[in-house]
Amino acid sequence: MIPLSSSTEKIANKYKAGLGLAYLADYIGKDKIDESIKTFFKYYQLNKVKILDFESILKRSTDKDINWFFREYVSTDRKIDFKIKNVDKTEDSLRVTIKNKEGTNVPISMFGLKNDTLVSKYWFKDIETLETFTVPNNQEDRLVLNYDQKIPEFNQRDNWKSLKGFLSSNKKLKFTFFKDSENPYYNQVFYVPVVNFNIYDGWAPGMRLYNKTLLERPFVYDFAPSYSFREKAFVGYGKFNYRKYLSKSGLYVANYSLNGSTSHFNVNSRYSSITPAVSFGWRP
Repeated sequence: MIPLSSSTEKIANKYKAGLGLAYLADYIGKDKIDESIKTFFKYYQLNKVKILDFESILKRSTDKDINWFFREYVSTDRKIDFKIKNVDKTEDSLRVTIKNKEGTNVPISMFGLKNDTLVSKYWFKDIETLETFTVPNNQEDRLVLNYDQKIPEFNQRDNWKSLKGFLSSNKKLKFTFFKDSENPYYNQVFYVPVVNFNIYDGWAPGMRLYNKTLLERPFVYDFAPSYSFREKAFVGYGKFNYRKYLSKSGLYVANYSLNGSTSHFNVNSRYSSITPAVSFGWRP
């Protein structure tokens, strides 16, 4: 098997069964999954296999309830997506409210970080919509859902919650030059120099700032402020787009966008435009 490059691995479709076993191994223990697979091959490699055969072996290997793995993960193609809604902090405990954004009732892991070092890990389950859990306060400065990315979540960008105060950022800000692969541990802003020219503005160098990556994301911004040397004024454009998937059939997606630009059409005469747009997508 040829290994994927680091960039290709981030954008390639991954194997659901393999991801599921890695997810389950993180929840009940890798040794139990390994032993279950060995047992399955030992007794069923030359026999007809029923649907419940492997399931029964897995269930006998652990005291934890793993019905969710077969009912929610294996039997459906529903997305997994959680976020930390709120954290109430006291001297000795943290009350953490977690939201299940897709309604898929599977366990979710939460890690506590202090100075970028892991200091705690917890598993929470039975979160149908919104649940609050109380955990010890280990002086974490950040809480992160699915920090090790063992759970195949649809969107991992909103898994971080800072405990440093209202003005602190959940993830550190990182400026990256002209790169499309995404690092989930940072709020990345990509930048690239641009130069525009027209007869009225003359040469207008600027900087394009955007967050669009090869992986699709719900909210995308892209703006490029530039400076017109002829008019001695700022010009440029800005684009904002939000996409929301509604269902798998019928009205399945909605797009909301706002585009704006400004430039000059004559000496000391500015032209500006703002264009809001909404579009919907249907499919059988």
